[in-house]
Amino acid sequence: MVGQGWLTGLRAVAEISLVIGLLYVPQARSADLLEVFRLARDNDPTLAGEHYQLQASEQSVPEATSALLPVLTANSQVDRTGGDVTYTGSPTSSRQYNSVIWTVQLTVPLLRPGSIQNLREARVSVDQARTRYALAEQDLVLRVAQAYFDILVAEESLSAAEAEVRAMQEQGTVASKSYQKGVVSVTDVDEATTRAELALSGQLAASADLESKRAELEKIIGPLPSSLDGLAKGSLALATNLDSSEEWARRASQNSLKVVGLESAVQIAGLEVKKARMLRLPSVDAIASYGRNYSSGNNTNPFDYGTNAYVKQAGVQFNLPLLDGGGMHAQVAEAMAKERKARYDLEASRREAAADAREAYQGVLKGVAQVKALGAAIEASERAVKGSRAGYRMGIRINSDVLDTQRERYAAQRDWAKARYDTLIQLLKLKAAAGVLQISDLTAINSMLGSEDVAGPN
Repeated sequence: MVGQGWLTGLRAVAEISLVIGLLYVPQARSADLLEVFRLARDNDPTLAGEHYQLQASEQSVPEATSALLPVLTANSQVDRTGGDVTYTGSPTSSRQYNSVIWTVQLTVPLLRPGSIQNLREARVSVDQARTRYALAEQDLVLRVAQAYFDILVAEESLSAAEAEVRAMQEQGTVASKSYQKGVVSVTDVDEATTRAELALSGQLAASADLESKRAELEKIIGPLPSSLDGLAKGSLALATNLDSSEEWARRASQNSLKVVGLESAVQIAGLEVKKARMLRLPSVDAIASYGRNYSSGNNTNPFDYGTNAYVKQAGVQFNLPLLDGGGMHAQVAEAMAKERKARYDLEASRREAAADAREAYQGVLKGVAQVKALGAAIEASERAVKGSRAGYRMGIRINSDVLDTQRERYAAQRDWAKARYDTLIQLLKLKAAAGVLQISDLTAINSMLGSEDVAGPN
């Protein structure tokens, strides 16, 4: 039989696809978007690294503060000294003696302009580190949402591919029976065979893509849930009532976390300029010390006598740099150049944030329009499939017409599913660009998830 060979091949490849699908063994229960985000927040190594970087940065304030507080130090030294000594007119003799020295010193900073600047800079650096951590959390929201939706899109694509394989199989069976009855030519059977093989290839590719997308999410959260809740059929309520594109761009240029972080960088660079200039200013410390200086003898004179002195000392230490070969001038020039660069980096970040907001805004509008258009396309393609099948049975349509309408239907179905998730991602990116992305945005999206309707709108 002409149709038996390709049907056998169809079953073999389908079995291979099933095996590939079974390679993924679920590691946990099903989860929604918020549950996956909580897993990511607890297990993502990137965010954990930023957390400890923030902890390290927060220590810069007490470190800088310590340079302005009193310091108490103690040191001691115990020695035994010996050797052969020769004095004029005296024979060589061997002499040994012990010595003990200890001192306790209190240093109280009175004037340290550079240390004051270091403290100011440390406080701004902590603010910058907190902004970086907030940016890492925001990035995690986007990464989780992107990976989550990528899996759902891949699952939709695989479901559509499987449905397309079944449809091609059914149409191939119809063509084979029609050929046996002499109704159609062998060309119709060959066309059905080719389309079925292409559909199987697409199914295998969709299965492999799904495994790849699952691996991406696994990098973030570790072991994957058994399944993910998909977006329920309905309108995208989050994508309505947006402000103007320019308003979002203005917010982004002012409130983007990247912009806020670079504003701190400009502040730090300005403080570095002031600190470099303060290198020419004096520093003043009050010093008080108490100690003991004991020696049982010495090698400097022939009389062997010891000393035991308790020393008290108090005073003010003044330090003023006068000449350093131009090093301080170079440091000021370097700091000023870095400040200018920081300002230009800030301006570039403002422009980039505004551009990102405009792009995401257009992406949301485009996505809403695509979802609506593709929903209508799915409904039209379903009617076209029914009409082409009826026409084929009546002999007024050819087999390729049926196959083409079926392929267009599943392509529209895949594109519709992808457009919905892409729209939500663009909305999250829009809020991230404007610096207003919150966990509540994930909660709002999560409320739209539920049972998946892969067949598209009615």
